[in-house]
Amino acid sequence: MRLSLPLLFLIASALFGCASSGKVQSTSQSQIGLQEISKSPARTAFGLVQQLRPSWFHQSNRDHSAYARRARKMGIVVYVDGQRYGEGSSALSSISLSRVHQIEYQEADKALSRRGFGHEEGAIYIVTRYEADGDTQEND
Repeated sequence: MRLSLPLLFLIASALFGCASSGKVQSTSQSQIGLQEISKSPARTAFGLVQQLRPSWFHQSNRDHSAYARRARKMGIVVYVDGQRYGEGSSALSSISLSRVHQIEYQEADKALSRRGFGHEEGAIYIVTRYEADGDTQEND
């Protein structure tokens, strides 16, 4: 059976249209942008991550060596505006969401290659609104 090009295009459009008509996807599973932040009822960075990307906290089933178990106890390393801020949920809980412009998560392999040892649980990078505004002004 031979289909014409316009008919193939119509079928493809219908299939892709149906696939994309479902729930609106977030921009990225490794980032939380200002649009998602502004819609969240959370008050802290921890609350936001727990609400929107809880899987960032559950990446611990990789290695059962003693070194990896110690690293998991430390938790995800948190950076704010490029500076190391702390580890885990306690660091994220101390950051008011009103200060946050963007949050990015890097899995352990990327965090280790970018920042070195001590990032076996990955890293969370937070850009504050102050820093984001400063970057914009510097480029003007």
